[in-house]
Amino acid sequence: MFAILCGALYALGFAPFHYQTCLYIGLLMFFFMLKKQHQVFRTGMYFGIGCGLIGISWVYVSIFEYGHLSKWLSALLTMIFIIFLSFYYACFARLNQFVSSRYSASWFWPLSIAACWCCLEWLKAHIFGGFPWLMLGFSALNTPIQHVLPWFGIYGPAFFVCLGLGYFVEAMFKQGLYAILGVFIFLIPQYLPIHYAEHSNHKQFHIALVQGNVAMHDKWNEDLFWRQFSYYFGEIQQLLKPNQIVILPEAAISVPSSYIHRELKQLNKMATMHQSALLIGIPKPTSVSVDSFYNAMIGLGEAKGDYHKQQLVLFGEIIPKILHPVFKAFNIPVVSTIPGSHQQSAIEVFHHPIASLICYELAYPEILRRQLPEAEMIISLSDDGWFGHSSALYQHLEMARTLAYMAQRPHIFVNNNGLSSIISSSGVIVKQIPAWQSGHTIGDIRTESTIVPWMIWGDQPILWLCLMILTTSLVLHIQQKRKSKMETTRHFIPSELS
Repeated sequence: MFAILCGALYALGFAPFHYQTCLYIGLLMFFFMLKKQHQVFRTGMYFGIGCGLIGISWVYVSIFEYGHLSKWLSALLTMIFIIFLSFYYACFARLNQFVSSRYSASWFWPLSIAACWCCLEWLKAHIFGGFPWLMLGFSALNTPIQHVLPWFGIYGPAFFVCLGLGYFVEAMFKQGLYAILGVFIFLIPQYLPIHYAEHSNHKQFHIALVQGNVAMHDKWNEDLFWRQFSYYFGEIQQLLKPNQIVILPEAAISVPSSYIHRELKQLNKMATMHQSALLIGIPKPTSVSVDSFYNAMIGLGEAKGDYHKQQLVLFGEIIPKILHPVFKAFNIPVVSTIPGSHQQSAIEVFHHPIASLICYELAYPEILRRQLPEAEMIISLSDDGWFGHSSALYQHLEMARTLAYMAQRPHIFVNNNGLSSIISSSGVIVKQIPAWQSGHTIGDIRTESTIVPWMIWGDQPILWLCLMILTTSLVLHIQQKRKSKMETTRHFIPSELS
């Protein structure tokens, strides 16, 4: 129960709670338990369960509301998903025990636990489609650790926090001087300069965000489509004006672009006439098949180009081919969304390149980094209506703010069901539309061209450092095991032979 409590405290450090002290206490006590106990795999499992119950229980809403299952079955599937994710924390605990148990130097244990945690988060983000939710780096805003983000990316705060807390744990067991080292590690990031290089090519734009707040049950209803389209059309007409960028959320137009070619042509003509740029989320047919689509963002008027979503949601947007026969056997429609290429030309707005992200991609900073430093602002489209009135909406916004600070770029976050925001390059919300309301807001942003170290290095420095630490741990583990074996053999040699 104490391990579950530690996991719950960790989750309270994220949106919408932002109890950073709880996060540090939860992690500190979890590391203390790993240092003290032998059954660390089980401890890690319980920590993951506590974290999931508080942090990602919103998955239940998606399964119950839109999976059309009973409450009990939805709760069961949610619990299975949480238990599955808790295996990552269990493996983290076991890996840390393996690489550190044979080495006696107390200064090394915090390094090993920081390296193991970063490996846990990397695996969680990439294995089985990836689910990089509640990554420690996304909770770093408004803390001294946030200064690490533009330097080392999303894994940087995780490494510093775990290293500092690791030395606090060592101070509990052995020397109190380690606590001073832990405090020093938490203070170092404040003295890291943010601006690595900067150019003076700035441009001021007016931004208009449109939030439809269309319910998921209505969004894909063909009978209600034209009513939704009329709402967006009226908003666009009202907001078009010179030097204005009008942005609609993900799949705001819920039918493929080939179905409403005439209407899109009319919108393009209107935007051009008003010297405005229009960005719309819409499914776009692929050239391979008329039955397969990209989840796309298209530019009209003074916005040129389009963007196809690269990181699709497993089972939500893409189904593994091996499971297609199972879905067909139960008459379940097979999703036909196709991932976009990793190499796409940037959308240009008034001849200024932008970085484009769609929904789930906010959790993958590397997708953003591939579009930098050329992109001068970030525009992301989302639709969190699948998660109802839950914390997922606030967690998504927290990711958007983190990316803005990490890249030192203004971020325009447009969401169907709420919290659509204009975010400054420092991660501060300048304008916002309340959750679960339809409407629009207008604000100004200035393009940025700052180059920070993360754009050049990416996550590689931290990940390579973690790999070096784990490799060193493994070598020391093998040497210690060989030494112990030799001592055991010498102990059993008969005295006559010796």
